[in-house]
Parts: sequence; C-alpha cells; structure tokens
Amino acid sequence: MAPKTGNNYTSGTLTDSVEIPTPNSGFLTLMMVVMMLVVMMMMMMMNVQMTIQKFIDDSFISILTVDSTLPAAVKYLYDFFDSAAERHGLTDPSVVHAWKSNR
Repeated sequence: MAPKTGNNYTSGTLTDSVEIPTPNSGFLTLMMVVMMLVVMMMMMMMNVQMTIQKFIDDSFISILTVDSTLPAAVKYLYDFFDSAAERHGLTDPSVVHAWKSNR
C-alpha cells in the first residue's frame, strides 16, 4: 500500500503541519490576558479580605467575649433551646443539657 500524499506522514515529520505559537500569535496573547485578569482578581480578593478582616475579628470578639456574664449570642441560643424544649413538651433536664453541651 502506497503512502498517502498530501499529508506530512510521508515526509517523516509532523512539525511541518503544526504551527508553533509565536509571541505575536493570538493564543499567547489570549493566555497573557487571561493570566493578567487572574492576577487582578486575586489582588482584588486580597484587598477585600484585608478590608473586612478587622470587622469580622471585632464581631467575633464582641460576640464571644466573656465578662462576668454570658455573651449575648450564647445566652440567646440557650434561651432558644429552653423555649424549644418547652414548646415540644420536653421535661427531662438531661435533654436540654445535652443540647447545650453538644453531647
């Protein structure tokens, strides 16, 4: 069987038909644009994270700081557990204690 003509298999190399991208080719330009967009988005995300981190830290500190009394968020949660136990008719204190102690 004779080799087919018109393809590069007969010449022994495939690089004759493959176009190697050059710095001016559209593919590399597109890849550079995509990489620049990724870098810009990462910088924007880091900026937002640094901006809101202090507010998040302050929120957690204000919610979870224990003085002489229970923090307001924890007290609200425990009161919610107590009212849910009353609403469902649970009179066993061990059930409510298990809810509050996560056991």
